[in-house]
Amino acid sequence: MALSPGKLPTVAPHPFLFRQNQIYLPVTVGPEGQTGEFLLDTGASQTVVSTSFLGRARLPIAGVRGSQAMAIGGPIGHSVEGITLPSLTAAGETVSDLEVTQVNAHPLKQQVGHAPDGVLGVNFLRQFETTLHYPAQAIALRRLPGDLGSLDTWSRLGEDAPHILNANLRDGWLLELEARVAERASVVALLDLGSPRSILNWNAARALGYTPESPELRPGRNPLWGMDGRTITPVYAPPMEVALGPLAWPHSVLAIADMPIIRHLHIGYMPVLILGNDLLAQVELVFNYAMARVGLFLGTGQGD
Repeated sequence: MALSPGKLPTVAPHPFLFRQNQIYLPVTVGPEGQTGEFLLDTGASQTVVSTSFLGRARLPIAGVRGSQAMAIGGPIGHSVEGITLPSLTAAGETVSDLEVTQVNAHPLKQQVGHAPDGVLGVNFLRQFETTLHYPAQAIALRRLPGDLGSLDTWSRLGEDAPHILNANLRDGWLLELEARVAERASVVALLDLGSPRSILNWNAARALGYTPESPELRPGRNPLWGMDGRTITPVYAPPMEVALGPLAWPHSVLAIADMPIIRHLHIGYMPVLILGNDLLAQVELVFNYAMARVGLFLGTGQGD
């Protein structure tokens, strides 16, 4: 299978850090220009900021109770408040008056192993066409035009090509694609760039012929953490092929676990694949929420 290699769009790319299969960006907040490190997460409905970071930025840490961000691992935090940031800048782009959810750092530390200053979620990302060039570790944000009717000519995703996939916006924020696993099971793939590992739910595993008692499955050494603080214990399937559009990963080792968000979205009865960064690490990924489209380009560097 051959695809035309992708190129970064005609906006300045910015580097990102790729640690333990997760993407981190420097983010600047507020009039004092406080800079922190945020996890980029298409599996989080809303941008999340830790109360300790807000304190360093000299921004209020009291707001409207009842705000809640949803993530693939479940609700983020237990008791949360929403506030509006005067500005947030990431990858050279600024969004003013951005609504965020504030939480203490503990749920974030449970989820990612340390305490980032925040999570850059979909309510920020949906204002741009985002290009992530994993091999080059570069991100480019291209602000959507005022006339959304021109998107087909403005966007890299406007053409009709096998590597440009139409998505469904589940609950209006989560990009949902069609994938095949082991050449025999169709699954709903949820694009979750906050997840270092791709995960099948048990309905998908059963469609492949596995049960919790299957001897081929091996236990995981490390638990997965839901954003709601619960521990999720996975098992791992033997290597199998995952296909998404024209791309195929022939020897993918997938975790198997039921994640809380799948029940929250009322799709627990469906075979689901949480599509994480482990499968995307050699791809240039482009996504656009206004178009509900995802592009997968093969290439090894931004000049390809």
